[in-house]
Amino acid sequence: MRSSILALALAAALPLACAASVRPAPAPISAPAASVSPASYRSVHIDTIAPSMFAQFESARREWLAELHRANATDGRGVFLQVGANRFFTVRSFAKFGDFDTRGEAIERSLAAVPKAAGDRYDRLADGALVFPHTSEIWRVDADLSYAPEGAALTERTAACGRLVLEDVRPDPDASNRYWDATAETNRALAEAHYPLTRASFRTVYGAGHLVTMWLARSREELDAAPSVDAAVARVRGAARAAELAAACDASIVHRETEPIVVRHDLTQ
Repeated sequence: MRSSILALALAAALPLACAASVRPAPAPISAPAASVSPASYRSVHIDTIAPSMFAQFESARREWLAELHRANATDGRGVFLQVGANRFFTVRSFAKFGDFDTRGEAIERSLAAVPKAAGDRYDRLADGALVFPHTSEIWRVDADLSYAPEGAALTERTAACGRLVLEDVRPDPDASNRYWDATAETNRALAEAHYPLTRASFRTVYGAGHLVTMWLARSREELDAAPSVDAAVARVRGAARAAELAAACDASIVHRETEPIVVRHDLTQ
């Protein structure tokens, strides 16, 4: 895991990949401001766990957290999001890429207080549970695609659960413009409908190039009780317009993947 932390820090120094869409950020719209996070970026480390070794990974992480607590140390991993059945996205917010110049050294200094045997055991048990794919990415907040209910904005750290949506937007201008415009109108309709979930959207600036959306809830009960986005938009715009907006987004997407999220506060430092 120490090697994974340092690898992510080094990755930030490499040339940035193209985002899911190259469309420049549009002018501000009249949708409500979405308070996703004061920080503009997320460093994201993606671990895929062998299903038969999932319990081993969790146990190793909890044991390691106890060691960190005893030493008043940190490994800088950020928030643990369980995505689907056997993946973890560890997400850390940061404001500028210069933060990576000192991050690795700061983590190493902190971990110097932790017994080496404990670190070796964590590496052996946690890393030994990993399978492909195993990678790191950097995401940038896209406020124009994000939405937050007034006075109740959530982040990946303050939420309890939600859904992760990975989308590949067609790169041609007509498709990307159609997607952005339909999403902007959808978000305005969600505000009018007082939709309860937070929509935190990110563009990948280093990594696979997906457009990333996290729909975040305070509890499983809130997530289950929330209407679908289409139903919420239909209530204030009518069923026909809701269908048109959904179709416009769908026509702009090459591939879409949706997975449940559980914010693993028990594995987060």
